[in-house]
Amino acid sequence: MASTPLLGNQIKKSFSDVVVPVVPGYHADKKMINGIKSVDSIEKTVNYAPNGCIIPVDPDNKELKDVKQPIYKTSATDATQVESGILLPKVKGYNCNYYARRSRQGYQGNL
Repeated sequence: MASTPLLGNQIKKSFSDVVVPVVPGYHADKKMINGIKSVDSIEKTVNYAPNGCIIPVDPDNKELKDVKQPIYKTSATDATQVESGILLPKVKGYNCNYYARRSRQGYQGNL
């Protein structure tokens, strides 16, 4: 992972807010690192986790083999969010019975 330098005033020992960078395919646990005043040295950690995906299952809730599992895309403007509107895979012989629940890993549901 890369680091993002905090822009600061070395004389006043203050640092501006920093928006957490978007990393495609991952979501962060923080949207922003707030500015800090009167600090000699600081280090802030932002944790990234892989975005979730849709896993098609049969009526017995068993994963379907050889079927695409689309991964949610990271929001272009918010490192903590995924985009909505993912295209569901078409599976021959199955109809979509999809429900969605928003979570830290994106949307969760089954087909």
